[in-house]
Amino acid sequence: MDEQLEFKGEWWLPSRPEERVLGTLKFVPGEGGMLELMGLLNDAEPGVILGMSADGKPVTLQDCIETRARFRRPGLDTSMFYASAVLEGAHFSTPEEIIFSRVSVLFSNVEEWMYPAGPDVRVNRRGNKMVVECEEPEAIRVSVEQGMKISLVPHVGYTVIDGQAAANTETWFTVEPSQAKSLDEYLGVVGDIRNFLCLATTERVRVLAMEGRLAASGGGVRPATIDGKAVKVFLPFVNGRGATRPSLGRDIIFRLADVAEQIGQLLTRWLESATRLRCVHDLYFAAHDQPDMYVEHGFFCFVEALEAYHRRAIRRTDFDNEELRRRREEILDARPDWEHKDWLSARLEYGNEPSLRKRLKEIVERFRPLCSQWFGRGCEKRRFLDQVVETRNYLVHHDERLEAQAARGELLERLALRLKWLVAACLLEQVGFEPEIIANLFSRNMRYLHETGV
Repeated sequence: MDEQLEFKGEWWLPSRPEERVLGTLKFVPGEGGMLELMGLLNDAEPGVILGMSADGKPVTLQDCIETRARFRRPGLDTSMFYASAVLEGAHFSTPEEIIFSRVSVLFSNVEEWMYPAGPDVRVNRRGNKMVVECEEPEAIRVSVEQGMKISLVPHVGYTVIDGQAAANTETWFTVEPSQAKSLDEYLGVVGDIRNFLCLATTERVRVLAMEGRLAASGGGVRPATIDGKAVKVFLPFVNGRGATRPSLGRDIIFRLADVAEQIGQLLTRWLESATRLRCVHDLYFAAHDQPDMYVEHGFFCFVEALEAYHRRAIRRTDFDNEELRRRREEILDARPDWEHKDWLSARLEYGNEPSLRKRLKEIVERFRPLCSQWFGRGCEKRRFLDQVVETRNYLVHHDERLEAQAARGELLERLALRLKWLVAACLLEQVGFEPEIIANLFSRNMRYLHETGV
């Protein structure tokens, strides 16, 4: 679903519906909407622009900014606007009116994760007729946090060539909270589900399509005549540009069938951890979605993600507050008249933070079944910790004394990839996978074996 969309029609501002201008909207996947008008709206930042396409479809453009205005005398004035969001199916004068009772999303690269064997399709001839029989997989419905329901609803399509049928399955993920939510609130949940699928498949999962079902307006926020209508949502990251590599079974960490009985618990824990460990998720998936980024940037993302994980999930400090207070007082009271006392006090403010080396060592020990695959001897583990710490310190501080010890080239790439899988292990642990299970899952994953050099 990477095709461009085009709407020809008339466009106006919500505050001036009588002043309509002809124009064409083009939505480009990965970029957003560009509206070219044969006239002016006389507002450089209108926020919202409403439209009616030539075939009668209501369209709402959000976050609109004028990018060009040309005045011709004689001639026809023209203007162009950029819109970050396009909603087809209803008019909304303000963002507050966009309240959905549920949202359905189609993701890329999930069919191999859900149905590796595909649906069973049979072609039978009955006289001069050809009958195609297909058993559609059952929908999966689970309850997660705060009464929210998530449904995985498959839709099977097929083609018949020379008497042979081939089926394809599209699975829509539907998010239905106990109370209607705004589009922005849904986008957060959709993003977290997408990240869960990225982790499970090790692929870059994209949002191919999104549709919301309007909730009852309640209090007259918008006309009741559009309540319950379906609205297609187009955003720059929805219908994203570019082909995706089909998900390969050998690169999937776990499939739906492996966790079918626990999928509700896994998603509940995942959404909870996404809130509690937001910085870890953001760092990991930012690097995951950009495999072509500079290796130094990926290395930084994974090191910072591990530091943040240790601070949030394991421990924040070396000592408890009482022990820290006692040590501070003992140090500062030793020289009460020292002129540098204020400087030392400021330095001690963060003296209770575990060092990067200590944090990494504890995480490596926590996932010993996994990390033992990388280290044959104890000295190799120490060398790994030294290389990560010295490389990070050199890249951050550019200390010439660390330049010779800092990793470069293939060594830096190998360190970054091992750190990536270590972060993935941390995320899997948060949803209930034991370190031994994680090590077993990774050891049969071809991508893991290739990237870590095991």
